[in-house]
Amino acid sequence: MKYCVYCGREIGLNTTKCPYCDKDVSDDSTKEVYHSNIKCIKCKSTDVDYKIVKSHKKDIIYEEEVYVCKKCGKKFKDKNRLGSSFSNNPQIILSDFQQKVILWVFCIFVIVALVNNYNKNKTWIKMDCNGLPTMTFKQIKEGSLYDDDKYKNNSYIFTTTVQEIKDNEIITPIEEGDYSGSYIKVNRNDLEKLSRYKEGDRITFCGTVKKISLYNKVYVENATIIE
Repeated sequence: MKYCVYCGREIGLNTTKCPYCDKDVSDDSTKEVYHSNIKCIKCKSTDVDYKIVKSHKKDIIYEEEVYVCKKCGKKFKDKNRLGSSFSNNPQIILSDFQQKVILWVFCIFVIVALVNNYNKNKTWIKMDCNGLPTMTFKQIKEGSLYDDDKYKNNSYIFTTTVQEIKDNEIITPIEEGDYSGSYIKVNRNDLEKLSRYKEGDRITFCGTVKKISLYNKVYVENATIIE
């Protein structure tokens, strides 16, 4: 979103004509209005010109605006007239090739992360729930305040209510007296069983406590559904 330089109302980012005051708010027009109100920091004249100064560093082009007063010849930048707290970092202009390289690196990073997460879930072995102690998320949340490592990497049998299911993840509702739900990653071998559950159903499973967040969210992995 952006704001009209004439009436100050909030308008769409790509809007070229303000729907409230009917003024031209295209990028070129807005820049013209903005620069017409720049005052020289020395003589206070508004007869100020500006130019884009480019600099090169390690094949990267940096751009920033430099103002020149036509009356007294003073040169200044935004940080000179607005104070040192104003962020006047030069704009980085990347070439098409550099932009493509960054995009490809980002895409590869995302794909690798997704594949690693999928393979991790895929290689989980269904747990044997026999003999495991029963536990509630509320017990873990209350106990972890004093000993966070007491429950991590340990396996338990849980019975809880389904609030939401996303792929192989179960999100539980916030319990009474608590302020966060819990997150259970179900073993993909049990996806068919999981598909039979819906919001509000009670579900029993065994799984391993992976972590407990700062906000007492309990994360369980490799959950095996008990029917």
